[in-house]
Amino acid sequence: MTPLRKALVRRAREIIGDPTRWTQSTAARDEQSRAVNPRSPEATQFCGFGALTKAAHEHGLSDRWLIEIFNALALTQVIHANDRHGHTAVLACLELLENAA
Repeated sequence: MTPLRKALVRRAREIIGDPTRWTQSTAARDEQSRAVNPRSPEATQFCGFGALTKAAHEHGLSDRWLIEIFNALALTQVIHANDRHGHTAVLACLELLENAA
């Protein structure tokens, strides 16, 4: 599952690489900054977890697969980095996930 893991993380990093496409405190937001599901076509901003969810959806996977692919602790770390430490920290956390064995 390593190639899928890497593909999901790379795509998530692409999604939120531009700080204007990143958000905190919710998985995704629309153009009016309202919280929306990250799988929604109206979603324009994503947190780290929301970006992983969107990437999984683009690969035809439910977000439930994220726990199997990454584990709950890793996902919690992404959420923590996103909401407590900011954009740069969540990108670094995703990079660590991409390079993890």
